[in-house]
Amino acid sequence: ALLVTAKDGCTEKLVQTASIIRFIAKSAPTSGLYPEDPLLASRVDAMVDQATDMMSSVLCVKYQERFGFAGALGGPEGEGTKKVEEAIQTSVMPRHLGFFEEVLTNSWRELGQPVGWLCGAKDPTIADFILGPQFKQLSTNPIVGGPELFPKYPKIQAFVA
Repeated sequence: ALLVTAKDGCTEKLVQTASIIRFIAKSAPTSGLYPEDPLLASRVDAMVDQATDMMSSVLCVKYQERFGFAGALGGPEGEGTKKVEEAIQTSVMPRHLGFFEEVLTNSWRELGQPVGWLCGAKDPTIADFILGPQFKQLSTNPIVGGPELFPKYPKIQAFVA
């Protein structure tokens, strides 16, 4: 959470990572963290939303009680958990990582040169700051099979290096 004091002196508590980082970026519009160009901003939003999608299954397995799946999955060592983790490792996460690998492969500037940022911007955006740490964490996460899975995605590895 982030406590913010408005110009009128009222304090508001902001929640959710994407909301907080958008607030920070929009508070500093010349930073380039959240583009003023609507099309580029839409790409940034799409990458942030895709990051949320990528983490959904992992979070449901890790925090089963919180999401209401402990009974269905059988707890951390349950048969349901094992089946979901296998699906995450063999299908769900490879699909998401393949998408991001392709985005990084095709992320080009108007000049036709690779930029290395997710949305094709000349500088990093909030999407890069959200996904960089997520990729780094997932690369060692046993739920997703990170140590075995991530070497298959060299663009993502270069992105977080």
